[in-house]
Amino acid sequence: KLICHVHAARTNHVHKLHAMPLCPDETLIWNYKTNVTAMAHYKLNIQFVSLQDYLYRNFMLYQQESAYSIRSDITRVLQRLQPVLRANNTTVFQGWSRMGMELSSCEIKEVSQAKLGTSIPQRVLAV
Repeated sequence: KLICHVHAARTNHVHKLHAMPLCPDETLIWNYKTNVTAMAHYKLNIQFVSLQDYLYRNFMLYQQESAYSIRSDITRVLQRLQPVLRANNTTVFQGWSRMGMELSSCEIKEVSQAKLGTSIPQRVLAV
């Protein structure tokens, strides 16, 4: 078992990066484990790392910083909008914000096939 573990193919960072989106998704933005004031970032010590590992760490740092920025923007806008839930389960916004507006409806019209070798749809059309 030890010999198989030593000679087994290691997980390549390139395959992990191809599977991840460039911008952070909802799971990273609203992850309550990282929703603290001081977030722990990936360390960028480049003394003993390869180029792939350095680029992977930079990508993860970029995702964490952009997730924090998006999360803080959304919470700031929601504080300014002052949402109130009425008795008939409707939400009314009592405030105003330049970056936020009420969305009355959202309907997905078309989801096209994914390209060969990918799992992400090529195009999503929503109105």
